[in-house]
Amino acid sequence: MRKLLLLLLCVPFIGISQNWAEDYYTNWSVFGWSMDGHVALFESHGYDMFDGCRYRIIIQNMKTDKVVDELILQEIGGEGIEFEEYQCDSVYLIRHYDIEIKRLYEKYKIIEYYNNKFHKDSTINNYYEIIFKSKDAPLSQKDIEGDETEGGCELYWCGNRPIDYFLSIKDPKKRSKELTRGTDLCASDIRYVGYFKSPFESRLLMVIYSKESDEGEMYYSTYRFIGCSLNPSTFK
Repeated sequence: MRKLLLLLLCVPFIGISQNWAEDYYTNWSVFGWSMDGHVALFESHGYDMFDGCRYRIIIQNMKTDKVVDELILQEIGGEGIEFEEYQCDSVYLIRHYDIEIKRLYEKYKIIEYYNNKFHKDSTINNYYEIIFKSKDAPLSQKDIEGDETEGGCELYWCGNRPIDYFLSIKDPKKRSKELTRGTDLCASDIRYVGYFKSPFESRLLMVIYSKESDEGEMYYSTYRFIGCSLNPSTFK
């Protein structure tokens, strides 16, 4: 049955356990913020009901977009593995690691805050405009002649290809700033999906989602969390 499902290669999987990116495998939540540009993010990743799970908390600096710390609560993976149900129970794991989580929060002055609304908008308070652009990146001659890119991308599998992306924000005075740009070496889809707003600072956490289609697991997800100060002095 599992192999049969995997043959639905390019068809979006619609079902339970979706999150705001409509990702069947992975959910991300914001668990807290600091007053100086740090955010605590919780990843819940289920390979499937038989193959295990991964739960972790990361601390990201929203000024540099760098992950500065990580606490792995659980990581069990591999087809045919044996594990107890509680080992992939996020509630159990969070309680089990309560002391370690609190130490992590204290280190980065994280204030727990769970009432975080995810905004799927490209405008903020009818004032700021978020601009996301993407285009296919040029392929080298080696890539064109082969089945895989130098980065290991299985070209043309359900649209896999290198894609350039660019994210910026603009205010009503047409002042703007670039937030990030880069190249996803292997993506069948990449898009801006929305943002969270810090309750303690005039700062946003924007989310770019991409996926790589794969014959074995349907797709692999990548999340990019991009910080954005709304301080007017940062716009040009």
